[in-house]
Amino acid sequence: MESKPTRRIIIIGAGPTGLCLALALKRININLKVVIYESNSYYTDLKSQHWNLWKPAIKALLELGLGKRLGKISVPLTNLKSTDTTTGESLCNWSIDNHNVNISDTSKETDNLPPMIGVRKIDLIRMLMTALVGREDLVSGQKLDFSNANNSDFIETPVEGIEADLAKDDWFTNEGFDGLLPDIQFGYTLESYLISATIGTVSLKFTNGHTDEGTMLIGCDGVHSLVRSFLLNDRFPVQYCKQLCIHGITKIQVPDTNETYKITDDQELKRINETDIHNFCSSNSVNTWVGSDYSFGVSHLGNNMLGWSFNVSQPQPDELAQKWIMPIRRQAVINFMQQKNTPLPISRMSSDGSAGEWQVPEDNGLTPSAEIPATPRIKPDTSIAYPKLPAIAFEAEATSEKLSGVEAKELAIRLGMEAARLPKYALNIMAFSEPHFTGCLNNVDLYGEDEMKSYTSAKFHPGRVMLLGDAAHGLATSSRGSHGGSLGICDAIVLAKIIGHDFSPSEINKTKKELKITLTDPEQLNGIILDQISRRYCDLRLRVCNQAQLDARMEAVWVKKEPGFWKNLLTISVGHTWVRTSFDEMMEKGKVDMGDEREYWPSLTSYK
Repeated sequence: MESKPTRRIIIIGAGPTGLCLALALKRININLKVVIYESNSYYTDLKSQHWNLWKPAIKALLELGLGKRLGKISVPLTNLKSTDTTTGESLCNWSIDNHNVNISDTSKETDNLPPMIGVRKIDLIRMLMTALVGREDLVSGQKLDFSNANNSDFIETPVEGIEADLAKDDWFTNEGFDGLLPDIQFGYTLESYLISATIGTVSLKFTNGHTDEGTMLIGCDGVHSLVRSFLLNDRFPVQYCKQLCIHGITKIQVPDTNETYKITDDQELKRINETDIHNFCSSNSVNTWVGSDYSFGVSHLGNNMLGWSFNVSQPQPDELAQKWIMPIRRQAVINFMQQKNTPLPISRMSSDGSAGEWQVPEDNGLTPSAEIPATPRIKPDTSIAYPKLPAIAFEAEATSEKLSGVEAKELAIRLGMEAARLPKYALNIMAFSEPHFTGCLNNVDLYGEDEMKSYTSAKFHPGRVMLLGDAAHGLATSSRGSHGGSLGICDAIVLAKIIGHDFSPSEINKTKKELKITLTDPEQLNGIILDQISRRYCDLRLRVCNQAQLDARMEAVWVKKEPGFWKNLLTISVGHTWVRTSFDEMMEKGKVDMGDEREYWPSLTSYK
């Protein structure tokens, strides 16, 4: 009979990094109790996010034994091309065909893995949760065999429920995940934590009054991390990259349709057909176009889906949302009020539609609705009736992250119409992005004047509180996606291996003998081991992740408007970022490097 766990590890954040860490610690199968707290109550707000995961992260997921499901929810990306739309210069253009990589040959374990895979973030999260609830039969495998999902559009009789490969609407509750994961608590926002000055245990308090206590606290709560804010006293705040990022997922209709989307009174867009998509962005490809003040990227996600990202220069956060979306909201309100024969409270609204001192009538007759109905983009049509209008229409400001899917798509189309030399079919792809697959955010990272020197408190109980993923090294998002997701997955694997090794019974006894100590309080011994764990981890990850941060920021700077002289300097300074890096260098970025002693670290592949 297994003894009761003596060490409790608390993870803040149930995104891919936190879930990978929890699964890796479960795979190691040492005497640990892992608990996750997540501030969100559900995952539906992640549908618009898609990732291009790099080879090191693919290897990490395969080491966790997730090859069976991973091959169904993703697609190999074997070609990368980037073009400067102003000069026509090819910034990057490589293919595995030129590098002797045969991804169809699975006999060489991970040597012939694709450089990247395209995947929806929500499918990745669902796969990790499926493994955590013990359904290894649905996900397990060390080989990556790509095929269509069992509930994709290609399947005449799609599989439903937890056995299905792709996440569908309301999967989290419909498939019972809210009750299958007792060690993951949703809707818990961290309020504070306290480390005991004597024994080092970490006590946590959440905004709902709940408290908990553990041996170790690990912040996997993203770039806006509360754990980082408390740990480092706000010394590394989020940095705004002066960009707006709009992203979405567009389904490829098979067979082709003649569907159109009206963008002005005399202009409409046709849904792009399969042949045009292949010519625009061939299968297994990532294509990006970089302009003077924007970048646009598109990549295949498999299962008849395209992921796209549109980054636009924006001097101040939310500036473009305020400029373009607020007038649309105000016109929608006016139309609604006119239909209801309600006096219009517009006496304090400025002519440009800004919120200012906008007043909401108490008896407004609002009915719930997920989206604001789309309005014409050029000239509002006051004859359109709006039977439903959500309360978001009356908000004082248009915040990028809080735009509805319809609004985010409208904003992308407006900005795309203004962008010089936007590639052909870019507007078509954005116009037919489904609203619930479309989102918007202010592009931020953690790259500042001071470089991160440690992912823990180096002087006060080091290792008791640690940072992983975007909480430690948030990266700017480019038009071909962020490398941050891959780094977070690799972080989790590295830390899990170190914890598994240093907290193994043999290593604990070895540590006691080497230090010639006899401790009656186990937390004192834990403190010594955690100090060692944190030093090992930072030695392996700090340099790698700091360089990735710099590369991502340089890429973000690239799309800013700059005079010719400064643009030339930027071209030189970009140097070895992804834009001009070699294929071999790209395959090494952010990799899990545990040193030469492979047998020294525990394996994650021996699972039940």
